[in-house]
Amino acid sequence: AMSTAMERRAIVVSLVCALALCLGVVGSEMVEPTIEASNNTVMVNAPSIVLNGQVVDCGNTTEQCFPSIQDTINQVQNNVVDALSTIQTVNDTYWSLLQTPNAIHELETTVTQAVQDISDMQADIEELKRCLACGPDAYCKQVEGVWDCAACTPRCTAGFEETIACGFDHDRQCEDVDECAHISTNPCSPLAECINTVGNVECGDCKDGYFGDGFTCTACATECPPGTDVVATCSSEHDLVCDDANECDAGTHACHVEHATCHNTPGSYGCTCDEGYWGDGFVCRPCTSCPSGFEQAHACTTTLDTVCQDIPECDADPCGSSEVCVELQGSYLCKCEEGSVRSASGDCVTRWFSAAWVGDLSNPNSIKTSQGGWATFAEVSNSNSAVFSLLSGNLVIAKAGVIMVDYHQDIQHTSSYATLVMHVTSSDGSTKEISRELIGSTSGKWDGAYVGGNVFVEAGSTLRIQFSSATYTAIDDGIWGRMSVGWAPASSNAETVVGRLTNSLNGDYAIFESYLESPNLNNIALQSDGHIKFNANGVVKFDYLQDVKHSCNYFWGEARRYRGSSYLTVSRELQARTPNIWDGFHLGGAVYVNKGDTLYFFMTKSSCSASIDNGVWGSISLVYFPAGEPEASAAVLSGYLNNRCSGECLFTLNEASEPGVMTLEGGRISVSKAGTVIVDYHQDLIHSCSYAYFNLILDRGGSQTTIIRELQAHTGGYWDGINISGNIDVQAGDTVRMTLSCGAISSIDNGAWATLTALWLP
Repeated sequence: AMSTAMERRAIVVSLVCALALCLGVVGSEMVEPTIEASNNTVMVNAPSIVLNGQVVDCGNTTEQCFPSIQDTINQVQNNVVDALSTIQTVNDTYWSLLQTPNAIHELETTVTQAVQDISDMQADIEELKRCLACGPDAYCKQVEGVWDCAACTPRCTAGFEETIACGFDHDRQCEDVDECAHISTNPCSPLAECINTVGNVECGDCKDGYFGDGFTCTACATECPPGTDVVATCSSEHDLVCDDANECDAGTHACHVEHATCHNTPGSYGCTCDEGYWGDGFVCRPCTSCPSGFEQAHACTTTLDTVCQDIPECDADPCGSSEVCVELQGSYLCKCEEGSVRSASGDCVTRWFSAAWVGDLSNPNSIKTSQGGWATFAEVSNSNSAVFSLLSGNLVIAKAGVIMVDYHQDIQHTSSYATLVMHVTSSDGSTKEISRELIGSTSGKWDGAYVGGNVFVEAGSTLRIQFSSATYTAIDDGIWGRMSVGWAPASSNAETVVGRLTNSLNGDYAIFESYLESPNLNNIALQSDGHIKFNANGVVKFDYLQDVKHSCNYFWGEARRYRGSSYLTVSRELQARTPNIWDGFHLGGAVYVNKGDTLYFFMTKSSCSASIDNGVWGSISLVYFPAGEPEASAAVLSGYLNNRCSGECLFTLNEASEPGVMTLEGGRISVSKAGTVIVDYHQDLIHSCSYAYFNLILDRGGSQTTIIRELQAHTGGYWDGINISGNIDVQAGDTVRMTLSCGAISSIDNGAWATLTALWLP
């Protein structure tokens, strides 16, 4: 064992030193190892290398001997170190070996063999020198006892990892990588098994409910989409397989049953309306045919209806010269030009506007002291100063047209009678008497007097009121002596006639002959039988003033409208006993007439004597407005009293020609359009007041204005009539009402004995 160890040491030492020389270190040479024996000690000196003139002991500083050897040489060095360690061990045990017989002899034999082995190893080192010339991708390999260069195994491919690198005396070694062992290298889906193979990896099937290649697993569809059927259930290789369902063949579509065609599409279906119908296919409607007045702009398709466009009829100028064509949807309208409206005959007539004026007597004292004369007035209101103006207290009408006059005056006189006369003086100075009213003796009491009428006037005419010669004890002014005048322009086509009584009412019928007519009189005819006939539809206002003397308890007159065999009492006025004194009598009102209607006046008396004057003492004046649109024609209503006038008189509607313009609401006159309203109210009553009076009141926006007031003296226990009438300028929303002031009313009549008429002019 000792010999073997020493041999190994000698061989290794020689090999190491030889390798150092083989490395070709510049300036190096090897110093052979030596064996020395002295003082009972055998010393084996380790080889050394002379490096750049310095001896380096290879047994102690191997790193200096082999500074650039590769890892394989390092391994050899380690073996050399192990051999030197063994030699040291041999050296350490040498002394003990000397104690053994024949030990020295055996040691000498061992060393000699070691030297021989080192010599053999030097020969091997010579072979190993060739290995130092191997390239970077080769290693030194001993084949059949001969060392030579061999190429390294190629680098590790995918799926393998290098465990031993290619070195000086050993080849590269690659080992399989287990990709499944680490999540970072596992390419499989969490829903599939990872299977490691040599140099590779495989993924198993996806779990139930999923499909894919194992690397990726996708959840299977749970059902087919609408319009498809199941062909194959889901497996690990594929998803749920669906195929289109043909709803058209299966009859499961919702297309219009009668008028649409079904078209199958992938996963669904479509519907198309048949020719002649349009819609979305589910609902199909017949194509529209363009109505009259329209023409086709676009034809009907299966999805869009016919597009019709209005025919521009106005392009053909179908209207008259005084009309404007207005396009309407599917038609057209011929409208009257601005400033005109359509008449009842269908023609366009100029639109007209009425006017109203109110004034009070301004010279009562001069009339009283002069025992008569011409009245002058102070203006109270004027709706159109371009029509009305005062000149020296006289009313001047600047524009041609029709005037409607109502003058109420309270007086006291002691003559047998006094007279009020209405005159119209033209711009050329000629004067016409229109009407007159006689007032019997008032016996020292206040009593009301009236004069009025309707007449056509030329532009620039003057209206004048005359008091006859009489002994006047008092003449009131202010509202107690008030005149109101309404006006309608010549463009209204209004017609007027002033007539005078020709008989003495022996047959009760009043017969009139014409005295003064408007230039355009066509629709009013004064007939010899007393009937006044109208030749076209329209509205009529009348005032009949008659002087009478009788001894009857009462005497009354009545105005009736006849339509065929039926009649309507328009107004009725009662007069108490006049005790053989001439006294005035007034019937006024307004009514709608149809073509062929007649107006008829008669007087009725009990078995008593009566005298009725004619000529200028029995005059009638009428104004006729042709029917037409409300903006260019008059409207009228009539009503009867329905209470006892306790504070306010309320009326029940009899008839209204244009309820949208004027009607009775709550017993009062309600006006919906601006214009002029002319009121006539006749009332029979018995009272014991010194005097009773009626007020004609206008309500507007919470305020009230008394327009006209009429006074009646003590009736002495007899029925007696009172009349109040006047012209009022109104606005839309105004209310006109009547009140009675007397706290000692014994009886008050209603029905036909209490008649109200109201005429509205635009």
